[in-house]
Amino acid sequence: MKFLIDAQISPLLCDILKQKGYDTKHVRELMIGTLTSDSIIMDSADQENRVMITKDYDFYYAHFMYKKPSKLLLITLGNTKNRILFDSIRDNIALIESLFENYDFLELNSEGVVIREI
Repeated sequence: MKFLIDAQISPLLCDILKQKGYDTKHVRELMIGTLTSDSIIMDSADQENRVMITKDYDFYYAHFMYKKPSKLLLITLGNTKNRILFDSIRDNIALIESLFENYDFLELNSEGVVIREI
């Protein structure tokens, strides 16, 4: 499984996912880093078959309206410390990977992973 991590999430998550064997990029690695437009970010995720990991509801709306990005993990943990976000990803990564075999949109919240069907 491959991931693209959005700008408002620490690039340290890339390191965590890479250590677990996942091919992971942060938007800082794209054309103009965190200034890259949402459409270019979505296109990059889709062209490279990456799951977009974001806190940004703009990607939710784009997925809802246009199915872009084609696979989306929306983080709705609120304004939490990175450690809490990282722990939530670590605790749920196997489930997230399994669910993305059949679903395109997942939400990670304080309760865990939720399937969102549009």
